[in-house]
Amino acid sequence: MEDDDRFAHRSASVEDEYKQSNVFGGRLRVEGMELRSLPPIPSYVTAIYCGNNRLTSLPELPDTVEELYCEDNQLTSLPRLPKRLRALRCGENKLTSLPELPPSLLTLDCNKNPLQSLPVLPRRLHSLDCNTTLIKALPLIPNSLTFLRASHCPNLEILDTANCEDRRVDYTFEDCPKLSPQPNAKEKFCDYLARYKKEREERASRVLSAELPGPALHYLYKPGGPMAKKVAERTEYGKGRKTRRKSTKRRRTRHKKYHT
Repeated sequence: MEDDDRFAHRSASVEDEYKQSNVFGGRLRVEGMELRSLPPIPSYVTAIYCGNNRLTSLPELPDTVEELYCEDNQLTSLPRLPKRLRALRCGENKLTSLPELPPSLLTLDCNKNPLQSLPVLPRRLHSLDCNTTLIKALPLIPNSLTFLRASHCPNLEILDTANCEDRRVDYTFEDCPKLSPQPNAKEKFCDYLARYKKEREERASRVLSAELPGPALHYLYKPGGPMAKKVAERTEYGKGRKTRRKSTKRRRTRHKKYHT
């Protein structure tokens, strides 16, 4: 009975969060509140942070929602995803499948789920993390993808990189014993990374050799280093010159008074 009262109080606090969410620009934050369910979500909410609860399902999501962070729950399915959704983090749940992904999606993190497969990936997707899943094949990787994590996927066999010939992808495929990518796919990725590294080195070289406006660094001071000794010597020399100038000034003053 006390447990039910406690969760009833939690739901009431969620309603209070809804009422105040406009203060935070439509962002609803109810992480770590041991919630088992969420009330209906108002249409003015644009971002939902409901991770680290006991949720087994989510209510219908309004099309205003652009970010959904529901990781570390007990979700077995997700509702229809809003058409404006840009970020979805649903890792550490019990999801065996995902709904259709909207074209607007840029970031997808679905790691640590018993997923059997992934839906078609949006053409604008930048980041995909599907570590520790049961997927057997990755869908066609969009040309926009720059970050890919698919480690600890024991059933992963196929990796389709047909769209990635001219892209630089930061990828990781560790502990995927069945993975047999397309011919030369691994070599292609290595070529992308090598070209990217070379471009960065060339860019850094151009910046270092360029004539930049403003003050330039001539010395780098390190305590105990050779420059520190030079600074100390110059400081002592400067103190000596300052003392000598004061002594000379005093002598001149006395000489002037004596002759006047």
